[in-house]
Amino acid sequence: MKKSWRLSAIFGLFLLAGLIAYANIINSWFLSDDFAQIGKVIAGDLSVVWGKEHGGFFRPLFILSYLIDSSLWGARPFGFHLTNVLFHAASGILLYLLLSHVFASVFFLNGSWKVSERGQKRFQWICGSAFVIALIWVVHPVHSAAVDYISGRADSLAFFFAAAGWLLFILAQRLSSRGVRIAIYFSAAISGLLALLSREIACIWILLFLAHLCQLRTIGVERFEELSGDADSVGQGEVVGVSHQGTLTTISNRYRSLRIASSRHSSASACGCRCAS
Repeated sequence: MKKSWRLSAIFGLFLLAGLIAYANIINSWFLSDDFAQIGKVIAGDLSVVWGKEHGGFFRPLFILSYLIDSSLWGARPFGFHLTNVLFHAASGILLYLLLSHVFASVFFLNGSWKVSERGQKRFQWICGSAFVIALIWVVHPVHSAAVDYISGRADSLAFFFAAAGWLLFILAQRLSSRGVRIAIYFSAAISGLLALLSREIACIWILLFLAHLCQLRTIGVERFEELSGDADSVGQGEVVGVSHQGTLTTISNRYRSLRIASSRHSSASACGCRCAS
C-alpha cells in the first residue's frame, strides 16, 4: 500500500510538472504545420499519413491521434495541446520507471528483474537518480518543439510506445505463467510496432533496447563462465539454472555446506586422535 501511494504521488507530480511547464501553450492557437495537417484531417483528407509535403513518411498512429482529438474537441486547439502535454508527462513517468530498472541492472551487472527490484529497494539513490533525471526531462525546454507544436507530438508518441514496450518486456520476466508471459512479450512487440508507426525515430529506442539486452547477455555469459570455473575448481559446484538473458540465476551452495561438514569432520577426527593419544 505504501509503495502504491508513493508511485501515485510520483506520477501525479510528473503530470503537475508537465502542466505547469507548458501551461502557457495549452490555450495557444495552432502553430506552423498544425494548420495544414490538422486542417486536412478535420476535412477528412488523410493524405497527411504519407507526409508527401515533407518528403514522404508513414505515420498512421500519429494521424490517428489527430482523428481522436478532432472527434473529442472539434477544431478547438485547447484539446490538441492538452493531449500533447499529457503524452509528454506520461512519457516522463515511463522514463522514470525505465531508468530505475536500467540503472539497477547496470549497477549490479545483472539483467534479472529480481536483482534489479531488490537493488532499487535497497539503494534508494537508484530510484532517486531516475526520478531527478526524468523530472528534468519533463520540464526541460529542449522538448518545446515536441510539445508546443501539435504536429510535434509524433516524438512523444514514439517514445511513449517504445518505453512502454521495453517495460512490458521487463514485466514479462516477472511472470511464472508461460501463457501470460508470452502474451506480455507479444504486447511488448506490438508496442514497439506502434512506436515505429508514430515516427521513424522510434528505431533508435528499439536499437538501444537491443544493445542493452546484448550487453547484459554478454556480461551474464562472462559471469556464468567465471562462476562455473570457480565451482569446478572447488569440485562441488552445481549450476542450477540460467536465465533467458544468459545470466546465472542460481549457483548452488552445496559445496559450501560440504566444506563446512568436512571441516567439522576433520576437527572431530583430530579431537578423537588427541583423546586416544
